[in-house]
Amino acid sequence: TVLYVPATALLVYFFFAVGYLFSQGGAMNIVIAKKKSSTYLFLAAILLSAIFFISIAQVLTKEYLAARYYVQSAVAVSSDKNIDSADALLKKSIALRPHDVYYRGYAELSALKAQVIASQASAEGQTISDEARAAAFEEINVAKKYADMAVASNPKNYTNYQFAGSIYQIDPEGSQKALQLFTQSLDLYPYNPNAYFAIARSKAAAGDTEGAIEALKKTLEVGPLHTEALLSAAQISLQEKKTDEALSLLVRAYQSDRSRSDILLSVASLQA
Repeated sequence: TVLYVPATALLVYFFFAVGYLFSQGGAMNIVIAKKKSSTYLFLAAILLSAIFFISIAQVLTKEYLAARYYVQSAVAVSSDKNIDSADALLKKSIALRPHDVYYRGYAELSALKAQVIASQASAEGQTISDEARAAAFEEINVAKKYADMAVASNPKNYTNYQFAGSIYQIDPEGSQKALQLFTQSLDLYPYNPNAYFAIARSKAAAGDTEGAIEALKKTLEVGPLHTEALLSAAQISLQEKKTDEALSLLVRAYQSDRSRSDILLSVASLQA
């Protein structure tokens, strides 16, 4: 269970085998010292061993169940489109094992719930009501809360900071906090192009064009094949009438992600 988590049936067979060995050992004529102290020590050792293995079994069981609920929640969202079921399953995972991965999962689910509320309220061109707007913002606040919990539970994981920044970006008033979190992510791991690109987007949204372009250049320095950064750089080149440069950037973007037929169409249109 340390090097490899076996199937449940194998674990059951293992415990059956251990019990059988103990029973056979008790049936054998094991010579034990006649002193009572030796007997007491032997029984104490067995008791301590039993407590130790039971504790380990409880921890492993919680780990297994938490991971299982987490996977089931992902399936509930992706396959069944059942957000309520995913919500309940993720809460079970967090109750069993408070972990930054599960916190991030619940934050992402809350952000999805906010998006669903907004999309349902604005269906067929209707104006979003104040009640729906308040419910969506409440889910965003829940997402920010769990994103902060993920950072607090594992402050040395740069992914937590980047994820929390992406959650704060959803809130129009959270741009400064998002920028701070992305910067903290880079303090832990300065070779992450996604964090630089997120900073570029945050600065662009704040109207800092020069800062956004600088962060975009840094993105391409760290990740030369970052698709979205290449597309953004190509758009800037087109605005500056640098057609050849834009075409080169679009070709690199398509090479980085050949599933993007829209990039190929842009290349063909620009060539034409």
